[in-house]
Amino acid sequence: MASRGKEFEKRLKGALCEVPNAYTLRLIDSFGFTENPSDFIFFKDGTLYLIEAKSHEGNVFPLKMVSPNQWKYLNVSVSGVKSYVIIWFVSHDVTRLFDFKYLLGAKENDVKSIRYDDEHGIIVPAVKKRSYFEYNLKGVF
Repeated sequence: MASRGKEFEKRLKGALCEVPNAYTLRLIDSFGFTENPSDFIFFKDGTLYLIEAKSHEGNVFPLKMVSPNQWKYLNVSVSGVKSYVIIWFVSHDVTRLFDFKYLLGAKENDVKSIRYDDEHGIIVPAVKKRSYFEYNLKGVF
């Protein structure tokens, strides 16, 4: 069976593909050969979204779990491009969507982690099916 993180990414891809009038591209993990900017490239209504998916046990998500190349490539200041990190807090059955600029600001202010109940993260609508969730991203993007 796929790892928990890979299954999470698979389910997010399914939810992104269900968003009407949008395009989703899943970037396959590179295993060190190239530097992917994110897990997904998503396009809707003239906006390009770079979306990184993370899953984590516990109350807090350590910002050190964001790789150096993700800090580099998700930090985009181009009109029409937005970067997000979706974090599944496994222990709390909650998934939140964070604007990357918020995470970058936290890092620059020496914050080491993000709590599962941080209200800067939008709760992603989902229904739990056994161990995993079925996500509904139609109203999010």
